[in-house]
Amino acid sequence: MKVKVAMTVALALSIVSSSALAGRAAWHEWKNLTSGATVCAQTSPGKGWVIFSGPYTDLKCTTRGTPHK
Repeated sequence: MKVKVAMTVALALSIVSSSALAGRAAWHEWKNLTSGATVCAQTSPGKGWVIFSGPYTDLKCTTRGTPHK
């Protein structure tokens, strides 16, 4: 029983610590191939969107660069 609890705690700590070490994601300006509309997002808004410019450090896509920890 103690081994099971210890393994669960170790697993939980490894998950938490690995996510704490992850860096911030860059923002990109995405363009819709159909309408030409653009949005600023960290991931693709969906099908039909391509990276138009970037990377940026902010959510308004005004400051070029890659975010740091």
